[in-house]
Amino acid sequence: MIVILCISLGVHIVLFVAYFCSIFVSNICTFVIPKKQVRNIPLRQSKSLFQISSMEYDYIVKNNILLHRNEIIQIIDVNGNDVVVRKSNGEEFQVKKWFIKDGYND
Repeated sequence: MIVILCISLGVHIVLFVAYFCSIFVSNICTFVIPKKQVRNIPLRQSKSLFQISSMEYDYIVKNNILLHRNEIIQIIDVNGNDVVVRKSNGEEFQVKKWFIKDGYND
C-alpha cells in the first residue's frame, strides 16, 4: 500500500514539474523567437506590375490599373496599409497592402 502511494506521489510530482517546464519553455519561445515579419512593399507609380492575392481578390496591377478577368479596376488612393480601388460599376473597396506582391521580384 505504501509503495502504491509513493509511486502515485512520484507520478504527480513529475507531471507537476513537466507542466511548469512546458509553460516556462513556451513563454521563452514567445519572447525569443520572432514572428514572421510582414514585408511592406511600396506602390510604385510607373512601370509597376503587382499581384494582389487575398481570399477575395486576385488582381494584376499595371500602371495603377487593376485587371481582373474582363473587368478593369482603377487604383484610387493608398491610405497607409490600405489600397483603395474602384470597380467599373463605381463600387469602391480596400485591399490590404501586404497582399501586394511585386511581380518583378518573383
